[in-house]
Amino acid sequence: IDTTIIWTTEEVGKDMSSCYIKTECKYYLKGFELNNSRVWNKVYRSYFSYGVSWPACTTYIAPPPVYNSFYGYMSNDSINKKVYFVSFLPPNYTPTANNTVYDFNKAVGDSMYVNPGPTTYKFIINAIDSVLFSGKYHKRFLTSPTPSIFFMTGTQVTFMEGVGSSLGAVSHTVNPMGEATSNLICFASPTQTMSITNHSVYTNGGLC
Repeated sequence: IDTTIIWTTEEVGKDMSSCYIKTECKYYLKGFELNNSRVWNKVYRSYFSYGVSWPACTTYIAPPPVYNSFYGYMSNDSINKKVYFVSFLPPNYTPTANNTVYDFNKAVGDSMYVNPGPTTYKFIINAIDSVLFSGKYHKRFLTSPTPSIFFMTGTQVTFMEGVGSSLGAVSHTVNPMGEATSNLICFASPTQTMSITNHSVYTNGGLC
C-alpha cells in the first residue's frame, strides 16, 4: 500500500429503523508501530453520515462529523505481495490468512475473496493490466461480477496494487441485497487524484 495515498469511500448501511445511512469516509496512514519485526502503519479515518432520501429517513438524526479517528493497522508483505489489516495489535503478533485484505500474487483465473469470515464472496480474475498513477505503475486485477450479488450485475470489480479495491480501501463490504456496501470513490496522492469510476487522473490532489 502506498503510504502517501488518501482514500475516499462511500459506505451504505441500515440503522435500527431501516433507514439507509450513507457515510462518506477518508482513510489515510499516519505513523507506525514495530511489532514482531514487522512495520504496521496506523490507519485513521474521518467521516460523516447522513440519511438517504429513499426510503424517507424522517427518524434519522445525523451525528456530527468525526475527524482523525484511529481505525487499525496495515502492514505490507512485499515478499509475498500481500497487505494485512488488524483492528488492534497484540504483542508479538504474526498475521494470518484472515488478516489479508490484498493478495497481489495472483494470475488470470485465480479468485479474489471479499468479506473473509462467515459470508465470503468470490470474484474471478479475468484480466490483468497496469495503471500509471503518480509516477508509478500499479498492477490492476479486473474481475468478473459474482452472480450472488444482484445489485452488482455487470459491475467489474478491480483490485489495484498499492492503492486498493473498487469495493473500498480497508473494509470491503458487500451484501447480496445491497443493504451494506462500500465503494472506493477516488484516491489521491499529494500531487494527483484518480477517479475509480473512469480511472481519469487529475493533477489537483485535493479533488478527492
